[in-house]
Order: sequence, then C-alpha cells, then structure tokens
Amino acid sequence: MAKGGWALSAVLALLLLLSYAGIEAAGAVAGSSDRAGLGARLFGHGARAMGSSARLTRADGSGTLAPSFFGMNMYLTNPARSDGEVALLSPMAQAIHIGLSREQISWATYDTPWGPAFFDARIGLLAEAGFGIIGILVTTPERYTSPQCRACADQQGLPRYFCPPRNPNDFAAFAATVVERYDGDGYQDAPGSPRIDYWEVWNEPDQPATWVTCTGHNDPVAYEALLEVTYQAIKQADPSAQVLVGGMTDGDTVGLDGFMDRVVAAGGWPYFDILSYHPFFLGHPPEAPGLAWNMPHRLQMVQDWIAAHGGGKEAWATEFGWSTCTIPGDPRCRTEEQQANYLVRAYGLLLLHRFEHGTYFHLKDLAGGAPTPYQECAVIRPDYSTKPSYTAYGVMVSLLGDMRYVGVGPLHRVQDTWNDRYDLRFRRSDGARVDLLWQLQGQNTYAFLVEPGVEQVYLYDRDGSVQLLTPQDGTVPVTLSERPCYLWRLPTGPAQQFFFPLIPR
Repeated sequence: MAKGGWALSAVLALLLLLSYAGIEAAGAVAGSSDRAGLGARLFGHGARAMGSSARLTRADGSGTLAPSFFGMNMYLTNPARSDGEVALLSPMAQAIHIGLSREQISWATYDTPWGPAFFDARIGLLAEAGFGIIGILVTTPERYTSPQCRACADQQGLPRYFCPPRNPNDFAAFAATVVERYDGDGYQDAPGSPRIDYWEVWNEPDQPATWVTCTGHNDPVAYEALLEVTYQAIKQADPSAQVLVGGMTDGDTVGLDGFMDRVVAAGGWPYFDILSYHPFFLGHPPEAPGLAWNMPHRLQMVQDWIAAHGGGKEAWATEFGWSTCTIPGDPRCRTEEQQANYLVRAYGLLLLHRFEHGTYFHLKDLAGGAPTPYQECAVIRPDYSTKPSYTAYGVMVSLLGDMRYVGVGPLHRVQDTWNDRYDLRFRRSDGARVDLLWQLQGQNTYAFLVEPGVEQVYLYDRDGSVQLLTPQDGTVPVTLSERPCYLWRLPTGPAQQFFFPLIPR
C-alpha cells in the first residue's frame, strides 16, 4: 500500500460502506419508505439524471460523456407494473443516475379505452423524475392484424399482439399520434408536455417470435415497409426526433440471418438514424477470448457494417446483461459479483468500440412465474433489495458522468487472450483525469505513471471504496483484477475536489 493509503478517505469509505449496507437492509423489506431515500443520500438522488429534452453528446472524444450515455431498460410504462411498484422503482433509478430509460409504448395497450391516460401518467412521471426516454413502438391490436397471422401465432404458442399490422400505414398513424403527444411542443401534448426524443420501431423484428410469420422465418421486406412509413410519420410529427431501428439480436450478422442486410436491400437505409443492437453474451465474461461471438467482436462487427454501408449512423446497445440465475446446470448463470464486474466492463467496451449509448437489461424483473435467466439479469431483486450490480452502476455513472472519453491508457494490452488488460482514459474540463482499469484473470500490480503536476491520486473500487495514493518517483502502484477500478488524478488545487465525484452537482 502506498504511503498515506487510507488516511484522508477512511471516513468517507466507512460512510459509503454503511450506506450500501443500508440499501441492502432496507431493500429486504418490500415497500419500505426509506429504501429510495438511502439510495438518494448515497448517489445524490438523481442529480445527474438528464432531462428528457437533453440530447446525447458524443462518446468518441469530441464531447463530454453525459450521463445519458448510461441507460437502462426500466419498463415503467408496462401495465404489469403497479403504480406502487413504479413509485418505489423511480427514486431507486434516480439514485444511480440512469440517464435514459427504454420504455415500451405498446400500441395494443394504447388502443384500449384506458391506454392513453395510462401512458400519459407513466410518461409524465418519468419526465418529471428527469429521465430521458427511448420509446419502443411495438405490438399490434388484434383488429389491425390478419386472421392468418393470428392463427399462426396460436399454432406457435406466441402472443397475437406480436403479429405485424395488415397495413403498415395503420402503425404509422399510431406512431404519428404518440410522437405528437409526447414531443413537448405544446401542441396536442399530454398533460405537462413530456418529451420523448428517441423512438424505436418495434423490438427484435428479426426474430419470428417477436414479429410473427407463418413461415417461421423472419420477414425483412415487411419490416422495411413498416420502418419506412413509420420513420416518415415520426419525422413529420417531430423533425428533431431520432429513430432507432428495432433492436437487432446478436449473431454472426447484424440481425438474425443477415436481417439488416436484407432491410437495406429493400430500401431501408435512409429510414433510421440509429442502429439498435442487443449484444447479449450470457454465461461468459464480455471479453471472453477466442470466442467469435464475444462482445468486442460483435460491437466491431456492427461498426464495420455501418461503415460498409456508407456510415453516418450511430450504434447503440439497447439490451445487454448477465444473469444471476441459480438454475442447476444452466451455463448461462453467473454470480452476483461477476454480474457487477461484467456490467462495468461492458460499458467500457461500448466506449472502446465507439458506441454512443448503452441500455443495460434491466432494472427489475416484471414477469411472474418461475425465474428465467433473462429475468435475473436485473440489478434489483424481486424483494427490492439491490444486487452489487446496482451499486456498481451508480458508482460508474457518478465517477464518469461528466468525463470525456479520450482513448486508451498506458496499461492497455489487448490481444484476445486471457492475459488481456484494459485501460480506458477519461478527462474532465477542470483537468481531472480518470482511468477505468481491469484485467481478465488473476491479480497483478503495476506501476502507473502519474502525469506531471498531479498531487492527488485516488483509487476507487468498483463499489466506491476509495484509497488515497501518494506518488513516489512519479508512479503509484495499482493492482488490477477482474473487478474494475478507477484511478482518479486531480491537479494541484483544493483537497475538497476529491469529494466531488460522489456528491454530484
């Protein structure tokens, strides 16, 4: 340990540990009114949650890495969540600075007598709480689907609402209605004029289970027809809105069986602004070497695909996660510690591969019945207690939220082997610098070269515990492991700058 290792930070570290323990203890009793308050005191109660009208800044080094780079699938607009559950989850999400919430705007639900008022209330709540929103336009009311598709859905045991509409223009008309209602311009707005900046056209349309076909194969031509008219309807209602293609599932192509290649061949390239992608990698570390489907390979595949078609599109990862399931013999299950490590490392990989946004899957399970691996990717347990990944997410955004990603640092060595180590470098406008560091296996200590003029060096653990390091001969010792850490360097100045990261403005 470096000289002065815990001197300045011992009190804060203790308070952090007590706060985390308080969140866990409070969460063990569902409905506890103190639960959200404990999280708020720890992380600043959403001080960095970005308002719904704010736009993302780029993550490629040209602008600040705003908190809205960090999103989560919260699904607070799903009717399966009661008003009471939403009231509990919203402040818990604020506490860890979730910038964008990916929310379902289900046409099948909106088409009911109670649908518009329900969405007005839930979207209004999200906007009032300061969350930006990705609105997923998805599902079809039965009266707009074909009898043939409904019969095929029944035969395959799939929900009828995943049938595409008989006429894509009907879906476009629905899109125009809700985009106008939630564009915040004061004309035909929902009460309070909440705004949704980002609209996603369907979810996983490359999968026959979520875009029902009678052949059992996906239908990119039909999806392109829907995407084209819906994009035009969205832009007519709100020219500044950004349109995401429905989230593509992972594989050796962008979308199942080259789905997006065929969408583009049908004329779809002009009709989306952002490519939405789901790089799930259950059962493995995100960087697992030697596997063709690991997360770095998939992320690079997406960027190469965009470049091959002329560029000009952003890439977003709108679903990814790791499961803490306990199903005997299921290789997809991982420990809660592994889930927390992988979550932080995955966000680092998104930056490394020039993705502009990451929406983790997910906040808290909303499905009933026996748990499944995907349900247990959540960062909040069914009893509202929090997993280590909840804390890791909040610490990550607190430490990186107003930083600018500038590239890799001197410890970065990646050759697709288990000896790989990662060093991602960030800067802030006042001169503060931070490196996000980890390695794939084992534990090694390295001499980290400190920049001239730096007098204050702090090593933050994944969960926020902090150690003061004193440079000797221009270096500080840093021990890397599978558990990510953050090395903060502050230029000469008042010591109270140290407290800034965990007490956001």
